[in-house]
Amino acid sequence: MWLKGSIHIHSNIRDGNLSPRQICKKYCQKGFNFVAITDHNTVFENENSPYDDFLIINNSIEFNNDSDMTHILGIDIKKDEIKQFLKSPVDYQKVLDCFYLNGALTIICHPNWNWISCSYNKLNLFKNYHGIEIYNIVQENDHGSSYAVDKWDFLLSQKKKVWGFSVDDFHNYEKDKIGRGFIMVDADEFSKTSIIKALKNGKFYSSTGLLIDEFNIKDGKIYVSSGDCEEIVFKGDNGVYIKSFDANEASLKIDKNYSYIRCELRSRKGCAFIQPYFNF
Repeated sequence: MWLKGSIHIHSNIRDGNLSPRQICKKYCQKGFNFVAITDHNTVFENENSPYDDFLIINNSIEFNNDSDMTHILGIDIKKDEIKQFLKSPVDYQKVLDCFYLNGALTIICHPNWNWISCSYNKLNLFKNYHGIEIYNIVQENDHGSSYAVDKWDFLLSQKKKVWGFSVDDFHNYEKDKIGRGFIMVDADEFSKTSIIKALKNGKFYSSTGLLIDEFNIKDGKIYVSSGDCEEIVFKGDNGVYIKSFDANEASLKIDKNYSYIRCELRSRKGCAFIQPYFNF
């Protein structure tokens, strides 16, 4: 089943201006199926959704420490496991190891956000993380770039199997846009365990507003379609354009000369990013 979610959200428990219940209501009204509330250095836990058809993924956090400006999402991490990292100095690789090896979905946040960024070199040296944010809407109102597909292509070209996530990073209801950055997850069932498993395995796509109707790989070809789409672009190593189509459906024969192939769909409604097909 396809489930719409947002996994980088801040509440009035620490960083935002809406309560968890208000957040659930706003996202539910936007057609979402689940959220993860990720306040800074505060593990969000033990909160039940007020709706039967809407899920809160508990035990989530955005971790950061003054010793390093890198920010990390840990989705499904226990509170006791982060206490050791709350005082400076902090070895960020040990944070990633702790999150990843304890089963949390581990994502590096907004790598192109001016001073709260993460360099190419640092991303390449880091190990044990599932992905990076390739779109974070907050930077539209701040310094830096909302998009980080350049760093995603860099990592993929280094043969790092990392996924690309699109997020709201919601803080302020008066200023921020709810539901612009989201993920569509192909989960086996409507549960936290199934959603996180699918995300770890790359069974999702990221979007800034555009929905995909079909995506499959068969007989050595990648096929994709979207009624909302105006342009489809296939990219390979170092972000090189392989082929583009002014259409709402397209197919591409898999070329083994590329170590990975990924697809972007574009329209006036936004973009969608399919997770890469790997040739390594």
